[in-house]
Amino acid sequence: MKRVLTWVLVGAILALPLAALAKWTVTQRQETREGNHKAVYCYIIGDSSYDTGGDTLALADVGLTSIYFVDASPCSVTTIYDWFYDYTNDKFGLLTDLATSVLDSLFGGVETATIYIPQSANEELTATTTAAAVKFRLRVLGN
Repeated sequence: MKRVLTWVLVGAILALPLAALAKWTVTQRQETREGNHKAVYCYIIGDSSYDTGGDTLALADVGLTSIYFVDASPCSVTTIYDWFYDYTNDKFGLLTDLATSVLDSLFGGVETATIYIPQSANEELTATTTAAAVKFRLRVLGN
């Protein structure tokens, strides 16, 4: 019993820094099973200061110990961002927005279409850019 309690305390202490680094707020979390994996559906909302390389998406906040797959759909209506997920560092990052002027020129001011822009066409957001109004719907597979 003493050994189990020690490991529980060590695990709790090790988890503290990761939770403190989390900059994406996870809301409306739901989970199910897809095959042998746990599937988590949730929304994430950015904060006021983006970090280069992406902001930490804490595994504990998503309810997983490891992530195998991430799919994201932007929910922000004023700015459209492409995204990337860094599996090594558990970070969800943003790429430069698709400018309104581009949408205006393509659709005559009617911004109703979804446009996919490959990551290679975009640059990452600069550090300290506010991402407070950025919201994504995530589907995450893992354990």
